[in-house]
Amino acid sequence: MIWKPSEKTPLTAMVCMKILDRALTRFGDAPEGLVQLVIGGPDVGEALVNSKDVPIVSATGSTRMGGIVGPKVSARWGRPILELGGNNAMIVAPSADLDMAVRAIVFSAVGTAGQRCTSLRRLIAHNSIKDDLVARLVKAYGSLPIGDPRKGTTLIGPLIDHASRDRMQAALEQAKSEAAPSTRQDGCDGRAAGRRLCAARRGRNAETDRHRAHRNLRADPLRHGL
Repeated sequence: MIWKPSEKTPLTAMVCMKILDRALTRFGDAPEGLVQLVIGGPDVGEALVNSKDVPIVSATGSTRMGGIVGPKVSARWGRPILELGGNNAMIVAPSADLDMAVRAIVFSAVGTAGQRCTSLRRLIAHNSIKDDLVARLVKAYGSLPIGDPRKGTTLIGPLIDHASRDRMQAALEQAKSEAAPSTRQDGCDGRAAGRRLCAARRGRNAETDRHRAHRNLRADPLRHGL
């Protein structure tokens, strides 16, 4: 196996390789060169993608990256495995333990300053608990220590580079623009309808018309975007 980490995080990969080497030495029966580490930029990744000596390429990154890697590997009859464009959501039901939910939400969204592919990006909450949950989250976020990640008391460190900072600022501005109160009674903001989860309110009489029922299913949001 050949492992190429992001060129922005080589030290983490090197430490992991040392741990793996110790484990392989301990067991003693692993073939030499079982796992190899290569450090470099896009040119190194492209060489692995194009090499017929690499039958399987597993890549994690953006959908743009996957759109390039997948066809190139397939064109040489390789097998691509792609994990792309994480947009992870958490659903909070009326029966949820809100104290536990807040801890899970904050840990998932804030850990590593939100720079994991598994970081939480969307929150879907039932209308009956939405206000209480948001109030708890505002309080929790307000208490988070931000600063030097080398200090033991810091929970949120810096983003990895200026480009990441710029993308974060753009995302915050978009979230602010989409958080304006909707004038529609159903609560679905037209600008963000494609990213909202809407569901029918309980107790509504069943519609016999299939198309109208489908429209009503989308008309009643249970999601509160943060």
